[in-house]
Amino acid sequence: MSRYTLKANTDWQQVEVGDSANVKDINKTGLIVHTYGRKFHLQFVDGTMKTYDADQLTFITSPTLVDQVAVPVWAMDYIFNGGLDTITDQERELADKFLEDIEHIDPPSQDPYVDRIPFWGLMQNFYDCPVVFKAK
Repeated sequence: MSRYTLKANTDWQQVEVGDSANVKDINKTGLIVHTYGRKFHLQFVDGTMKTYDADQLTFITSPTLVDQVAVPVWAMDYIFNGGLDTITDQERELADKFLEDIEHIDPPSQDPYVDRIPFWGLMQNFYDCPVVFKAK
């Protein structure tokens, strides 16, 4: 579980198509694509879709962006567990800067890949992690 949490509005009656919702049991955030009274059909960043009851969800009604971002393998323990044993002070500062605009981040659901992403620097292994960006 991430050390970053969602700022949420739990009043399901104020939720509209285009808002986001987090499924409490699986800590997975998706975009609301259809409403059926107390039921909400969500689309997730991995392309899957499912309908949930309002009691199963935490709603995010502020304007946020749900997306996937590349996170280097070396930063995973720090981001998800607060682990400082495997990173340098410079890496911690870079990870903290990366997290400044992120409201919530979920663990990856796929294998890492090799790429060069300018923000992180040199060629390295990355995971794509689903995120909810902070409203600006």
